Amino acid sequence: MNLNSPEAVLSAECVLLTTLNYVLDDIHAKMTPDLSKFKAPTSYVEDKGEELVVRLFENSNLSLRMYGSSEELAENVKIYRNSSGSGLYADANGYLLYPYYTTPVIYRSLKDEQYLCKSDAYIVLQNLTLDVYPFEKPQVLRSLLAIFLRSQELKNLKRVEFLKFDQKDFASIKKEIEKEMKAFGTDPSEFFPMMTEITNLEFPDLYLRFKNLVKIDWGDSEAAFFERILRRYVLEFHVAPNFAYLLTILYSTTERIIKLLQKIIDNRLEMFSLGGPRPTVRLFEDHGVHPLPIQRAKDKTVPIQGPLNNREFFVLAIDAFFDLMRNVMLGVKLFQKIPHWGVSEPICVSWCLAFKHEEKNPYFILLNELNSVKSAYTLIPLPYPTAKEIRNAKKDGFTVQNLKNELAHLGLTTIFPEIQNHAEEVYSEVDKRKKGSFLRTCDLFDAIEQCQLVCVLERFPKLKNFVHNQKGCSRVYALKCNECEGNSKTSEIQKAVEELKFTKESQKAAPEASPPLQKIPESTVTQKESKNCEKCFRTCEMLNETKKELKSCEKKLKV
Repeated sequence: MNLNSPEAVLSAECVLLTTLNYVLDDIHAKMTPDLSKFKAPTSYVEDKGEELVVRLFENSNLSLRMYGSSEELAENVKIYRNSSGSGLYADANGYLLYPYYTTPVIYRSLKDEQYLCKSDAYIVLQNLTLDVYPFEKPQVLRSLLAIFLRSQELKNLKRVEFLKFDQKDFASIKKEIEKEMKAFGTDPSEFFPMMTEITNLEFPDLYLRFKNLVKIDWGDSEAAFFERILRRYVLEFHVAPNFAYLLTILYSTTERIIKLLQKIIDNRLEMFSLGGPRPTVRLFEDHGVHPLPIQRAKDKTVPIQGPLNNREFFVLAIDAFFDLMRNVMLGVKLFQKIPHWGVSEPICVSWCLAFKHEEKNPYFILLNELNSVKSAYTLIPLPYPTAKEIRNAKKDGFTVQNLKNELAHLGLTTIFPEIQNHAEEVYSEVDKRKKGSFLRTCDLFDAIEQCQLVCVLERFPKLKNFVHNQKGCSRVYALKCNECEGNSKTSEIQKAVEELKFTKESQKAAPEASPPLQKIPESTVTQKESKNCEKCFRTCEMLNETKKELKSCEKKLKV
């Protein structure tokens, strides 16, 4: 069964607001959320909304260069917004995104059983309705449908919970919707009394009539959102000769659909509310039963809902740290706005307190806590209010020397005299990851960020230890981590020892399979060793060498 929407459900508002939430805080603050400034379409947009992102690029005053092309940014924003609970995340951040636009995700347990997040069940219900609905689907209908379903989700689901997915359940729902909609009348004579009543209403009364179809406590933002959608519809179609009929059909079918969906939800509370007889899997509680992947776009990690409160959102602590560093270095440009390192030291100390450097297990941090950490650097007045911008790369890319020159141009060599020493290694890693034939301006941004990041970590061992313990060393290109290198060397030696043991045991078990004995010079081995095969002799030598290296590494690790 296809759980996706058959129709475009991504609004221009959704593309704009999720893009603004994805970019750096400093860029977000300088861009307007007013769609009229971008000549945005009033209808729904295609999968990624790339056309609108192109307009954002054109109106960004070059501030979006760090994200590559408009297509790349649109793709990454799509990853960022397409997760279970992202609509609630939008609500929690003060903006509404209707209708449901994410793709329902089927998860597999370690027993290979299929599960669906219960919040995604409401998305499937919306998509099935739009698939079956036989008439035009204006934004008024889709918005009211989504507002109703969201109200039911908020009422019935206070935390994250999963249900065992069975296609038969949703096939049954689809048949019920189809059966009901076949009974929808289209004869104008059926609607004549209502048509006369509705067309005589002034807009404020018409708005209240539609609004009352959803029996909820409307918030101010929801009410304003729907009023804007309905007004746009009336202005667009009021000149049509059959406007009265269209408006009446819209009202009548919307009313019947909402009543139908309410009945479906009430009759299947085990699917749409907490608990119930079906087996459920709760996020974080049933360890090892239900692995939930962490989704990451290039520049930001997708927040996930908390297990006990679906309006709380978390990210891995290591992802929160890198998000913070990116905002500090490329957004605020902290290290370009201070005369010496001492000014920034109190801020860095606060980061050491915020991130648990002794915790060796991966852990999550509330987004609200991350925002509190971010506010620390905004409280300290910076001596230099402005900073130089990163210049564009040439069409044929940039070199290591260009990178060093840019670090000096930005004034970063004042705070970090050693920063150019990392340029070559950072350049090599950025070059490996480039998407085009040549390094681009977005790659230069990455390189500048990485050079600063390694300098900060080298100056604060606690932060460096945090990054190591949270398995983040590989994400800092030029970082020299003795623990990682020591563990890697020890692992290689232990592997060699295991292979050696296996070889010797195999030879004992099957001596007839050993290769023919070969003569070895007397000066090289003793008479006893000469009776062994050449392979055994080599493995004995390897064992002695690996033992020596293992002892040496152990001493280094203890130090």
